[in-house]
Amino acid sequence: MSVIIPVGPGETCWRRLVAQIGCWSFAPEVILVDTEDAVEHADDFHDAPFRRIVSAAGRAVQMNAGAREATQPVLWFLHADSQVDDRAAHAMRAAAERQPAAIHFLKLAFDDDGPWGVTLNGWGVWFRSRILGLPFGDQGFCLSKRLFLQLGEFDTAARFGEDHLLIWRAHRHKVAVRQVAGTIVTSARKYADRGWWETTRQHLIGTVLQAFPEWMKLWRGRFTFQSTTFKCDADQP
Repeated sequence: MSVIIPVGPGETCWRRLVAQIGCWSFAPEVILVDTEDAVEHADDFHDAPFRRIVSAAGRAVQMNAGAREATQPVLWFLHADSQVDDRAAHAMRAAAERQPAAIHFLKLAFDDDGPWGVTLNGWGVWFRSRILGLPFGDQGFCLSKRLFLQLGEFDTAARFGEDHLLIWRAHRHKVAVRQVAGTIVTSARKYADRGWWETTRQHLIGTVLQAFPEWMKLWRGRFTFQSTTFKCDADQP
């Protein structure tokens, strides 16, 4: 398994995540994808327990770059502000081995660094991911490298929601999207910094505007699109 962590300029929260990964009872390949803006800090990563690569800025660009550099057959994309304990990591690894032709994700919980309103967001995440089948990237997408490349990687032309678009593409190709029995914790600080209502409103509007044309493609495809069957053997990158 290769764990891919995109890091934005000035971000330091990845250090906590890397420390957590170091406590897992198995050792994945860890690829930290930094931006060109942070090249001057390269000395900070001397003898670090991960590979550090540099790419142009942008979450989709960085995750694609990390995927191409990965040497393991399974990719696990984690946001820098995520927290994943050993139990959830084991559950994810087992799920990826058991169902290599699916996209796997974890149940999402918010850290205690945000306002009380994120409790409502948590319910919304449950509805969106479990009922609508639309998890987002902060739930830790895990899939085979072969499947990721067949789906066309993350859309670098999208201004936002590259993870959302990947899931819609998976649905069009009839790729299973499965929740794993484990929890990933993500920071809620953006809700505190930008305001809970304004942040929630922007996310909701952006999701709906992006989802509608994708839903139309899916609906039209029921009549005109012959689904592609992807073969994703666990031992093939």
